[in-house]
Amino acid sequence: MQLLEIGLDHARADVTVRERLAVSSIDLPAVLADLQQLAADAVVLSTCNRVELYLLVPDADAGARQVVSYLARRSGLDEQAVRAATRERRGIEAVRHLCRVATAMRDVPQEASRARKRGLLLAYDDVLAKAALALDVPQAMAELPLGMDRDLERMRVETDLRDAGLQFGPRKRLDTP
Repeated sequence: MQLLEIGLDHARADVTVRERLAVSSIDLPAVLADLQQLAADAVVLSTCNRVELYLLVPDADAGARQVVSYLARRSGLDEQAVRAATRERRGIEAVRHLCRVATAMRDVPQEASRARKRGLLLAYDDVLAKAALALDVPQAMAELPLGMDRDLERMRVETDLRDAGLQFGPRKRLDTP
């Protein structure tokens, strides 16, 4: 399996294109179901400034073509417009980018609500799990409830991913329930 990331952000695509390619929380289950027809696993990150799709595919070239075609159909844009607005990362480059994004997600401002902090921490854990899967690093975060055991598992996985060559930004404290 190969890790493939296809995404766009505010620097690459104007707001009109980002809005057409965005995935709302209402659309997310259907989009994930569609993407899982193209990939063994998929993660969607969609905010006001970025849309990123992370997929585990048997062939990155074929997967990229299928995802661009899917995004074009879903958004009403033509495939050339989707290709122009998006960028593609594969393998370790996709994992490194995923970790940079995860680091930004992890470092939530202290004034953020507890619900936002909890949601971002769970999203960060999901990103770590995908990076671990791509690099064959064992992890069990999804099986652990939020709390001390999961915090320890998160630190262990981060350490193992660093040992595998990934870099994370400095750790900030994230108070969660």
